[in-house]
Amino acid sequence: MNIKNSAYVPKPGKSRLLTFKCLAEAYLPMQKSASSKSSLGGISISARLWKSGKKDRIDVQTPWQFLSHMIQQVAHNADVNITFIAKPRGRKSQEETGFACGEALGTLFRKICTPTDSAAGLDEAQAYIAFEAGCGLILEIGDEKRFINGKVEGMEQRAVARFLEGMTTGLGKRMVVIANGHDTHHLWEAVHRAIGRSLAGPPGKLIAPPNKINKKLLLNSAESIRDTGEVAITASVKLGGKGVRENIGEPAISEILKAFSNGLGAAITVDYRIKKGCGYNLQHVKNEETFKTLGKCLFAMLKQRMAATGVACAGFSKTNSCLITTVYDGRPLLVHAIDQALCYGELKVGEGAIDLAAMDDGLQGLVQAMGISLVITQAGTRNPDILPAWSEVYEGAGKAIANMLCLRPYLKGSVAGVQKVEG
Repeated sequence: MNIKNSAYVPKPGKSRLLTFKCLAEAYLPMQKSASSKSSLGGISISARLWKSGKKDRIDVQTPWQFLSHMIQQVAHNADVNITFIAKPRGRKSQEETGFACGEALGTLFRKICTPTDSAAGLDEAQAYIAFEAGCGLILEIGDEKRFINGKVEGMEQRAVARFLEGMTTGLGKRMVVIANGHDTHHLWEAVHRAIGRSLAGPPGKLIAPPNKINKKLLLNSAESIRDTGEVAITASVKLGGKGVRENIGEPAISEILKAFSNGLGAAITVDYRIKKGCGYNLQHVKNEETFKTLGKCLFAMLKQRMAATGVACAGFSKTNSCLITTVYDGRPLLVHAIDQALCYGELKVGEGAIDLAAMDDGLQGLVQAMGISLVITQAGTRNPDILPAWSEVYEGAGKAIANMLCLRPYLKGSVAGVQKVEG
């Protein structure tokens, strides 16, 4: 097993994210179902995968609940239904069972899917998956003591890695996994979600078709009004549109709004008013409250798409300098490894200046309003100019959120995990 351990956050210029080449394969017509009954290494496995355009059944039974849970995550995020039963004959180690289950699952996916690069997250954890010609597993993950030699939910983590190696054998491709995180369960679940997303095929459409049942559903546009007592903000987002109209009066915030709009693929309007006698002209407030109001618009579309059309609920983007993942499934959380030089001091912009400590407040506002986790890790050399570097981050965040809003009928009524929508 080829396992490579790396630092928690890849060093600039050192990450494989800079050298990956996407598979040149087109999305070829594949089977809609595949099944097998086999005995691999003395482990009896009966499995079936099928695509029906909706979630019919996810039934996974292996000797270890955590392994079953990970297989569920792969299937759920790959938009497939699954029955998978694995029964070891005699005493079999967790590593033996993990490899056999991975090989059986990979062999079935090889018949119905063409893998591509993808990424996914869960709370603070983030994983990126790429496939290359060849065979074997390359795993860049946290320190070996925590993420390879230890256990997660009673299962040896080395056996989880063996499951991934088995999948690469079944798929007939080399799998490269880069994962960051602190919680072992979150990290491994992010990895398996990313694998599922890589097997799901191209993302769905961003623009929802006209809704004939309820024309009031906020599927492609939304408006939100926010009154904090100090400021009153009215904002709107229209997917598929272009440009930004705003009156915030801060050149730096105007630039990152334009970048976010470009990444999101949407027209944005913001009417920002400071209340006389009780409001203050503070840049921190302007940035956070503006993006919090935009986040309310995006959340309205996300929630209604989940129930009406199904939506990805998770997305990612790669920029020249960072990998960004978003997910609506856990708790609102912002984790970033943005260069400290971008976060402190003052930057002159036009006739004025902005406090750089206010620049990430817009991201925090989005996270709070949408209830998402947003994870940004450095994966390249950043732009040496501060404002373009921040614009790149906000454009990447917009792309990741657009990816999260893409239609996915299979996930109708579900979030990124296997749970049903609550409420």
